[in-house]
Amino acid sequence: MHVVRGKDEFTVAEGHDWFWPGFADGSWEPSTFKIFDKFLTPESTMLDIGAWIGPTALYAAKRAKKIFAFEPDPIAFFRLCENLDLNNAENVIPYPVAVSSEWAGIPFGPKTGYGDSMSSQIWAKNSDVKVPAISFEGLVGEIKPDFIKIDIEGGEKFIFANSANRLLLETFKPTIHLSLHTPDMAGDLEGFKKAIIDGVGFYPFFYDENLQPIKLEDAFNLNAFNSIVASFKEIV
Repeated sequence: MHVVRGKDEFTVAEGHDWFWPGFADGSWEPSTFKIFDKFLTPESTMLDIGAWIGPTALYAAKRAKKIFAFEPDPIAFFRLCENLDLNNAENVIPYPVAVSSEWAGIPFGPKTGYGDSMSSQIWAKNSDVKVPAISFEGLVGEIKPDFIKIDIEGGEKFIFANSANRLLLETFKPTIHLSLHTPDMAGDLEGFKKAIIDGVGFYPFFYDENLQPIKLEDAFNLNAFNSIVASFKEIV
């Protein structure tokens, strides 16, 4: 399947044909790509945590030096690898693992079905599967990224459970684009908010998905799936 988005052209595998028209016409997560355009440079090293079938990794591959893409959903990972191969995206390195607070096997499940883009630790009750996970701390310390995208369907709270993250984030100062799946966290809203605020609350600048300044504590919306940008760089 041939997909054109602006000046970019992609070839993508069959199997998620319902998704790609929205990617092409810009109706799928337009703010995500606006944020990529703002912060990615030809010298950027990016972590794509929750890469799914590859839309963000493929887009970033044309703008950044290297992308490390993580996707533990087995169906999504298979499709991710197909799409990377079809586009000769050699600067994207895919890993079939989750990212969490530690190196471990973690419970993991789909919200509706594997490959649906919503598989996560928080849906582990829907499956008896465990997947390998690597620590966020270890990734940041080893790769030293300058941009991190995190979109893992509520699993964000597990990433920031390790207090050692702060030292590494303060050292390497990556910009973080963090999706907040607050509506799915209604049963543990305070715990979810605390994990995120503890994890990135020391950043000096926060922006909403339209790159407007925002207070972190005001970003949690039970009625919407939104995202924030945490940065050491002030947007002017």
